Amino acid sequence: RLGQEGELLFGYAAVGAEKADIANLSLTGEHEFTDLMESFQVADPAFATNQILPPGLQDALIPLYSNQQELGLELLALCVESLDLPKDYFSKEHVGRQHRTVQRITRYPA
Repeated sequence: RLGQEGELLFGYAAVGAEKADIANLSLTGEHEFTDLMESFQVADPAFATNQILPPGLQDALIPLYSNQQELGLELLALCVESLDLPKDYFSKEHVGRQHRTVQRITRYPA
């Protein structure tokens, strides 16, 4: 079941638990579609301290999250450099308590 700590959303979402926003039709109020997927979300372990991961996933997903977060910050630094912007122009929004980055593992059952 999806959990929440502040604005961080994490945990398991069963098939049909979420609604798809097909071409933003849900913004018009015309249609809402059940999303036929299941997913598991991991939030930044430094801030979402009450995440309970299934056995075996803790050792895989936490390092994966950390590595992807580090890679993302490196890519932002390259973008900043190529655009000749201040060094923290993008990264200041993606570090510390205010960022809401999650890693989502998704499966669409056959």
